[in-house]
Amino acid sequence: MDKERLAAARRIEDALSSYQEENSSLFPHIPEPSNPFAITGAQLASIAREVQAEGLTPAKEQETLLRRFEEQENLNYENHVKKLRENWPGGDISTDELQKLLSIIKTIEEAQKLLSDNPEWIKRYDDYAKKLLSNIDNSFIKNIRRRFHEFSSLRFYISATRAMKNAEKRLELDLRYRGQSVATLKATSNDIIISTKGKDENNERDFDCTIQLNNVSWKDDKAREFRKKIREGANTRNKTENNRGNEEHNVESLLLTEFSKQKSKEKPICYIQPVKIEGIRFGMPTPLKASDHKKPLKYAFEKGGGIDIFARTGKGRYSTYLTVIEVKDENKVSERPEDALKQAIQYAVFIRELLRSKSGKDWYKIFGFKGNIPEQLTIRVACAMPDDILDTSFGEQSFDIGNDKIECHYIYFKYNGEQLSDFQTSLGIENT
Repeated sequence: MDKERLAAARRIEDALSSYQEENSSLFPHIPEPSNPFAITGAQLASIAREVQAEGLTPAKEQETLLRRFEEQENLNYENHVKKLRENWPGGDISTDELQKLLSIIKTIEEAQKLLSDNPEWIKRYDDYAKKLLSNIDNSFIKNIRRRFHEFSSLRFYISATRAMKNAEKRLELDLRYRGQSVATLKATSNDIIISTKGKDENNERDFDCTIQLNNVSWKDDKAREFRKKIREGANTRNKTENNRGNEEHNVESLLLTEFSKQKSKEKPICYIQPVKIEGIRFGMPTPLKASDHKKPLKYAFEKGGGIDIFARTGKGRYSTYLTVIEVKDENKVSERPEDALKQAIQYAVFIRELLRSKSGKDWYKIFGFKGNIPEQLTIRVACAMPDDILDTSFGEQSFDIGNDKIECHYIYFKYNGEQLSDFQTSLGIENT
């Protein structure tokens, strides 16, 4: 590159840096650190070519570049807003509603960038899928499942990571009471053992259960005593300052029980079934940590957060959608429905990227579908929480993510500490 062109390139770079520094708050309602309307590389190159062709003096060129940058970013913003307004039900949208939508766009882009910047998950989840499918196809999980009884108050959970741990020799399941982990079940072809290691303190604190199990047989008298103590205890959790957060587990378990019912007349919401593995509740892990809406989303490798409830919703083969549900036991100003919805969206972005990865077909099968993944995939997200704040503004609103879509919903209900009632949802499948 000759000196003149190099000098011109540096002036463009300086102008862009100066513009970004001076206009970092041009759209103050957009969360930092980045702006989804920022000038793209292609737009920058086009502007630079146009300005350089005008043969301006260096000072005039700098001034013109700054003005064109601002014009282009404003145009980007106007195009985004125009598209959002066109897609908005009723054709009109308030400034507050618009800001919510722009924030959701930012949420999607942040999650995509984290997954793109940390591609290690692609091979790891490919391995998960292969080993999990192997255990499904060879009936290992099904055969293990037949060897023990599940009680209505005690439920077994399986996760992708547990399912592949020593996959060909042992299956680990999480035993939960009211949604809270109380023991680990380890099953082999010859035996089933149960352990409360790492859970004894919480079991005593929350359920007054002092029985400790150290890898004893499922059929052992002490194991039977433990199951009876937990199963026949009061249908509540001891309330202490240290276990308030565990109430969410109970709401999640109650929702799973309702959604798992087979007869439509018994279900508060029809056409919804949790994703399960051989009839066992399935905890879908992700590499993202989105458990606290007040903190930035993080990439957490194997220690990422799990989806609260992963389900299929809809009425048939071509109108059944994977649905990511974020559960809360409270609905308050400090953690509103839109905050819970964003957490669900972050996990849904991962599910979308997973299904578009090399192991996508395997995961689609694991999630309970037959055939090929649709060319245009719609993934639903929903917040599920008490009805204290009835925010319905985002119901059925959809957002593009490549050629696919994320469709937003809500599920509200009343919760008295023991049971759920009076459901309301934008999924359009309430049992009336």
